[in-house]
Formats: sequence, structure tokens, C-alpha cells
Amino acid sequence: MSDSEVIQKSDQKWQFDIIVNLVQQCGFKYIALNPGASYRGLHDFLVNYGENEPPMLVCNHKNPAT
Repeated sequence: MSDSEVIQKSDQKWQFDIIVNLVQQCGFKYIALNPGASYRGLHDFLVNYGENEPPMLVCNHKNPAT
């Protein structure tokens, strides 16, 4: 990369960014998740984008998660 090139941060948002923001704004104390669910990308976004806030409760079955 040359000195004249500048790396710019993307303003692109993903759906999980929006979901994490909504969960945080609603003030949930915890979020219960089932590992391996079809929305598993949400796990990563809660930890990385949401800085693990709210904390996750990982449930082995959908019944305790609800």
C-alpha cells in the first residue's frame, strides 16, 4: 500500500449489528441461545460487536431457552 492510500472504516451494517443494538437498547439482562441454531452468527456479534453485553445463556435445548 502506498502512502497516498487511506484505509476507511466501512459504514456497512449487517442484520446482526441491528439486532444486537436493539437487544441492548431494550435493556435485556441476558439473552438465551441454543448452540448450533440457524442464527449462530448472532453469537459472534454479541461477543465481538456487542462486547458480550448482554451476557448469553447457552441452553442445550430450545425449551429452557424460551
